[in-house]
Amino acid sequence: MRISPTYPYPPRHPAGDPAPRATPPSVHAPGRARLSLLLTPALLLPALVLAGCGGGADGAWEGTVRDSAGVEIVASTGGAWGAEEGWTVTQDMAVGAAEGEPEYQFGQIAGIDVDSEGRLYVLDQQAQEIRVFGPSGEFLNRVGKAGAGPGELSRAAGPVFVGPGDTLAVPDVLLQRVTRYTPAGELAGSYPLPMNEGISVKWMEAPNEDLVQQAMIMALPNQPAVEAKNLLLRRSPAGEIRDTVMELPIGKTVDLSGGGPRIRLFEAEPTWAVGPDGRFYFGNNSRYRLEEYSPDGRLVRVIEKAAERRPVTEGDQAEFRRILMDLWKRQGIPPEQMSQLEQAVSFAEHYPAYANVLGGPDGTLWVQAIQTPEEVQAQGGSFNIQDVGSARWEVFDDRGRLLGQVTMPPRFTPLMFLGEDLYGVLRDDMDVQYAARMHVERPTTGPLDG
Repeated sequence: MRISPTYPYPPRHPAGDPAPRATPPSVHAPGRARLSLLLTPALLLPALVLAGCGGGADGAWEGTVRDSAGVEIVASTGGAWGAEEGWTVTQDMAVGAAEGEPEYQFGQIAGIDVDSEGRLYVLDQQAQEIRVFGPSGEFLNRVGKAGAGPGELSRAAGPVFVGPGDTLAVPDVLLQRVTRYTPAGELAGSYPLPMNEGISVKWMEAPNEDLVQQAMIMALPNQPAVEAKNLLLRRSPAGEIRDTVMELPIGKTVDLSGGGPRIRLFEAEPTWAVGPDGRFYFGNNSRYRLEEYSPDGRLVRVIEKAAERRPVTEGDQAEFRRILMDLWKRQGIPPEQMSQLEQAVSFAEHYPAYANVLGGPDGTLWVQAIQTPEEVQAQGGSFNIQDVGSARWEVFDDRGRLLGQVTMPPRFTPLMFLGEDLYGVLRDDMDVQYAARMHVERPTTGPLDG
């Protein structure tokens, strides 16, 4: 199976209905937001298809709004969606294959984007190349190749961004640069990303085609001591740093202060997202509280929801250690090194309040829940240490009020909103990856309209 509009979930259009829409002609209009898989902590990977879950029986929002020095504090206690008002997401297309033509087989998808003609760009870290597909999913050509020379990509390259005039930009943390390509796939130069000026953790694109980079400045081996910083930098399409959006708190998952790195899983981390309309969201997932900033950088709203953080049980810790040991064994790590790695891993007392955030269409905010090994096993699945985000997402409207809960299909990681469409990585039961396009279906009216 190469191009699969119906796999592995039902098509959006039953037999006899009109064919699926074409991709919107302009992908740089408001309605675009994307996530980066590059070096993002494993517990922050997302996903999505929706089943409504509302608040009161009448569909009325439950919560309070108060003013604090000109900033709205919106605290939700219940969602606004009624029984028939929930949103759904259905699959339009999935490109990929478990076997057959190699250009349709993906090893590790680390970025997806779409150009003005509807062409799909998929960056495969394992193959170290970008594959280009037509709007219907047919393979067109490759951009880049494995290596360290000009125009070549490492196994740490990604994601991929379509910029002005359908040019491409690919951050590469290992080669310490952003490589740029013309629409024809030819090298158009690069700009440097020195590690001593910040290790790239996450990238997103703003509506004006600037890139927002999370860069962690830390002490590196054989380098002078530096003050640790966690910066959000806004870069022009050509790579110039326009400004520092925000200095984030230093996360506690990774500790490099001792003789070697130590990992404390489920420690709270700063989370952020750029919405399709330019809104900026920031939070620290030690609590369910997110700040919303206007495109010009003003704090306009604080979004809150009561949430009890679940404890990381001894059973959870044992399961995580088992999964890690299996992973390291498959990677060929010698037993004595596995023992050292295991000793470097510890656990926080509680899971974070949420896993990740994503700005959606019409100013909506999507917040992903955490899942535990017990939840996965209760559903008959297998737990993936690289994706502990739940299938459950909560959606807030453009005024910070909770609409309700949505549930995505299993094994789908969303990367980019484009209007009502959602692009991401879909995995089947054999863990084969597909570049997928989903579509968000919403009622024309809702309880909070107007």
